[in-house]
This record gives sequence, C-alpha cells and structure tokens, in this order.
Amino acid sequence: MSQALFVTPANEISAAKDRLMKKFRKKKPDNWEPTFWQILKEANSTMPSPDILQRRVNACIRYFKFQDAETDMTIATWGDDNRCDMPLRFFKNSRETENIIREQLKHVQKGCLSDPTGVSLHHQNPKTGQFFCRRGTSSIESDHRGLDEMTGTHIGVGLCDRKCSTYFELLNEKKRINRLGETDYGSHRTEALALINSLASTAGFSDDKLPFPGLAVPSLPSMPLREHFGFNIAHPVVSESMTHPALAGNNNTAADSDNNGNDDDVDPQEEAINLTEFVEDLQAEAEEQPPPEEEQADAVDVAVSRIVPNIESNETCLLYTSPSPRD
Repeated sequence: MSQALFVTPANEISAAKDRLMKKFRKKKPDNWEPTFWQILKEANSTMPSPDILQRRVNACIRYFKFQDAETDMTIATWGDDNRCDMPLRFFKNSRETENIIREQLKHVQKGCLSDPTGVSLHHQNPKTGQFFCRRGTSSIESDHRGLDEMTGTHIGVGLCDRKCSTYFELLNEKKRINRLGETDYGSHRTEALALINSLASTAGFSDDKLPFPGLAVPSLPSMPLREHFGFNIAHPVVSESMTHPALAGNNNTAADSDNNGNDDDVDPQEEAINLTEFVEDLQAEAEEQPPPEEEQADAVDVAVSRIVPNIESNETCLLYTSPSPRD
C-alpha cells in the first residue's frame, strides 16, 4: 500500500544500495547484493505532487473495489459450511463509505498529503549516518501511549506535572542523542547539569572549560508567543499600538509610583494639590447649591412608597406597633 503511494527517485535507489553495501560489507559474502525490497525499505521515499498522488490513490481505490466485487461473488456462491472462513470486503458496502472516500480525496487534491517543495523530510544522524523521517506523528503517538498508565486516575496536579515533565524530558533526550547525534551527558536532567555549569562558572572556569559546554538550556519564548488564558492574552493591535512610534506618543514620560506601590501615569509639570483649598472649594459649592426642601420631601415620600406596601381598606395591617402608655 505504501509503495503504491510513495515515490522513490532513481538517485535515491542507488544511494540506498550503496548504504546497504557499506553497512553489511563485513557481515555478508563478497558477492552479496541487496534485494530490490531491501533497497526500497532503506531508501528515503517522497510523497508526490497532488496530481500524481491523485492518480495513484484512484488506482488503489479501483483495485480494492475490483477485489470487493470478486469477494461479493465468492460470498454469494459460498456454501453453508465453514462460514468463519468466508472472505471479507476491503470497503464496507454503504453510502457512508463512498462519502468518506470523496471527502478524503479532497485533501489529496488540495495537496495536504504531498511533501512541500524544496523541503527535505528526512534527517541524517551525522554520527551514525542513519536517516530519520520527519513526516507523520507515529513517534509522538507512541510517546503518549504509556502516559495514561504512568499517571493513573488518582494523582495530584503537582505530582502529575513532575512525572509528565520528567517523562517527556527523558524521551526528548533519547531523540536528541539517537536522531541528532548530539553529545550524551549521561543524564536527562537538564536543570542538574545547568546547576553544575553554574557552580563551575562561579569557581572561575571559562565557558569553553565548563563540564558541559554544549548544554542547551530551554528558555521562555517571547511574550507574544507564550500561552495566555482569559484576560492575560495580548491582542496584536494593542501590542502594535504600544510599539509603533506613531501611536505610542511621547515615550519620555515615565510612570511614577505612589506610596502604595501603584504605578500611575503622572505629569511631571503638575503641582501637588492643596487639601485645605480643595475642601474649602467643596464646601463653597455645597452652600451655593442647597437642595430645595420641597424636592427633598418629595424624594422621601417616593422612597417610602417604594419600600412600604400598599394596604387596602379591607386588609389587615400586620405591622407591629408598640402599645401606648395608656394601655
């Protein structure tokens, strides 16, 4: 199935044959040559362009449907004996299957499955010479296979975070050594190795004489590339307005801090407010505009009418009143 869809260039076939001859030169006889299937397995195949891939996929679908037609004929003439040995169809005979095939062919026509032009999807380990494919997510799916069994169903957030971090750090360390051919430091704990480098640097060792000079310490990405939740997200328009010189305005105005540690924008030319004068101005404004007594009375009546329910003449008032001194 894969050989019907993938394409292996002629130069890659000869290069794969040379790699196999060099690999098994000491293990095989002198006149040994790899078979065609061994060469295809070793060669780095590519996914063709959409037009070529569409013809190949349609050819595979026609072949499978032809096999299903023969299977239907076999099932129709099958006897009553050995029903368990009856052959099975490749595609289910339903309208839903045809709809799925048409939907998947749309992705083939759009080029979603074809390799990008000018980009190699195979990486070679510089130390071992082995090639690794960058296409697909099989390795990531295999990494997540045992994650559920490791964490279980009853685990705290802190322990789960630590286990997952250690698990994926170990897997990335293996891929870094096996695929990229980088230096094996004997441990996957990057923070411990970085601490040793820090202690050696404090003791006076230069950068080229550190215990682990090529150690790559992960760092946080820039603020727009970080993960944000809720109101912490940075909108691109706001970020652009803060950085664009035409929209930022006067950037020389600094933000001062008050006694409570709050950063507020304060004009350096503005003078301090005199509290005595401020209070006197407020009292003067209050004396100049006293509220009329009639308006105050009306406002009180309206407020009371909203609180106290209306009592009709034939209703009994349930409000408790204190007895008079005469009673």
